[in-house]
Amino acid sequence: MIRAPLVAGLIVVLSAGCATRGAVREIAAHLKTVRTDLGILREAQIVLIREMTTMAADAKAAKGATEELQQAVSAASADVGRLAARLDAAEHAIRPVREVVETRTVPVAPPPPADRPRETRGGSVENAYTAGLASFRAREYGQAILDFLDIVTKRPTHSLAPSAQYWIAEAYYVQHDYRQALVEFQKVVDWGSANPRVADALLKAGLCYNNLRETSRAQQAWQRLLREFPGAPAAAQARTLLSSLRSSTRR
Repeated sequence: MIRAPLVAGLIVVLSAGCATRGAVREIAAHLKTVRTDLGILREAQIVLIREMTTMAADAKAAKGATEELQQAVSAASADVGRLAARLDAAEHAIRPVREVVETRTVPVAPPPPADRPRETRGGSVENAYTAGLASFRAREYGQAILDFLDIVTKRPTHSLAPSAQYWIAEAYYVQHDYRQALVEFQKVVDWGSANPRVADALLKAGLCYNNLRETSRAQQAWQRLLREFPGAPAAAQARTLLSSLRSSTRR
């Protein structure tokens, strides 16, 4: 430590004019000590500055690493959320199919005589159709598909069968499973022109294609609807959709 009071006292002695050679030597020795102490302090100061600089750099690096880790965690969380959503959607989409498969694998009684049609799940076709509509309106789409599929497979010649097939397709459509909905709507179209649901099926098929960003195929479906069923209520909607599609294409 620098001896400040002692140095001050020696300076006072010199200024008073009463210094001896011994006093001068003592002053010189103390000055040397002061210089040594000052050098030590300067070296300590330099060391402290270096340590502070290193600590600041380490803190900055640690902060950067922490931010990178936080970003990585956020990205991983987002990926997990997207995967979970895709998994839920896949589970939701496959549930009706799984239910159908499980229903078909359950042992059934021997088929009835050939001259009598097989009974549907709800007894009569009308009851099964009503039950399917009730399930659809309750958003129980898996059960609705089962009810309507029961009609289509057991009573395909019944007048309600084409409409049952349409509602199967509609159940997939409202669940945004546009690929499967297209398959089911095509079955309605293939039923024949006498089927009153063909026009509606063509309209919805076009909407499926549009949702899948296949605009040219959407136009083809709606143009076919206008050619074959120009007076159907669905034709008016098809004209509006085609006009809107052409307007958006010209922009």
